[in-house]
Amino acid sequence: MLTGLENLIRDIQREPWAESFPEDAGFWTHYIQWIEENLLPKFLERFARKIDEIVEIDPDLTEREILEKATAHMVSFLGANSASVRIYDPKTEQMLSYGSYPSREASRETAIPLEDSIAGEVLRSRQTYFAPNLLKEALYHNKRTVVK
Repeated sequence: MLTGLENLIRDIQREPWAESFPEDAGFWTHYIQWIEENLLPKFLERFARKIDEIVEIDPDLTEREILEKATAHMVSFLGANSASVRIYDPKTEQMLSYGSYPSREASRETAIPLEDSIAGEVLRSRQTYFAPNLLKEALYHNKRTVVK
């Protein structure tokens, strides 16, 4: 199932947490095989189920309600505390808050500048930005909402 098995093993072996693992090829082959047979199927099943739930969101809801429900599914899947959707406004060159879970629109900043922000970095790079702890994230400035 996994292609580039040798590359994956090499990447894992470079991780500091894997330094104490045995170096013999047999261990690593069994380790990857276990991931393929146990971890990946469960993850992919859960992922597919979550996609089905998102696809089943009622299209007759308002855009904001649809995005709030989709965000709730993302929070659930990732085990996060909250998430928000931002829409780019080319007139103001800012990211506007447009749906969050849990719904805290009143306490969220209504607009986020593109410079020096996670939303701006995502828009600029067109890449996912993973921030496991917003309190330690330099690009996240509205830390008071995290503490609440």
